[in-house]
Amino acid sequence: MYDLFVLLQEVMRHNHKLLHKNLEPYGLYKGQPKILGLLSHHEALSKKDIAERFKLAMPTVTKTIERLEKNGFVSTFQDASDKRRTLVKLTDKGREVHNDLISFKKSYAEIIFDGISQEELLQMKSVLEKVKLNVLEYDHEKND
Repeated sequence: MYDLFVLLQEVMRHNHKLLHKNLEPYGLYKGQPKILGLLSHHEALSKKDIAERFKLAMPTVTKTIERLEKNGFVSTFQDASDKRRTLVKLTDKGREVHNDLISFKKSYAEIIFDGISQEELLQMKSVLEKVKLNVLEYDHEKND
C-alpha cells in the first residue's frame, strides 16, 4: 500500500507542477481558479460565503480576492442591503480566463487518461472517491 501512496503523491506533484505552469501566463496562483469557478455559478458572493465554501480563513480569502481584483478577474462592491458585507463578482475577463482554464483541463484530461478504458476509469473514480472519503474522515477525526 505504501508504494501506491508514494505513486499517488508523485502523480499529484507532477499534476500540480503542470497546472501551476499553465496558470502563470494568466497571473493566477493555486487556489484562485476554484474561486473563479465558484463565482462563475453565482451573480455575486460575499467573502464570507467564499471562505465557508472552501473552509478558508477570512484573511486568506481577502488576500486572494485582492490579487484577483488587481488582475481584473473580479470586482468587489458593498452589498446594498448590508453595507458591512463586501460582495465579489466575476468580471468578463475573469469569466474568459475561467473558460480558458476549463478548456485546458478538458484537453489535459483527454491526454492523461488516454489508453485507459471506460471501465478502468469508472473503477478509478470509485476507488478515488473512497480514498477521498477516508482522507476527509481522517482529517475530521484529527481536527475534532
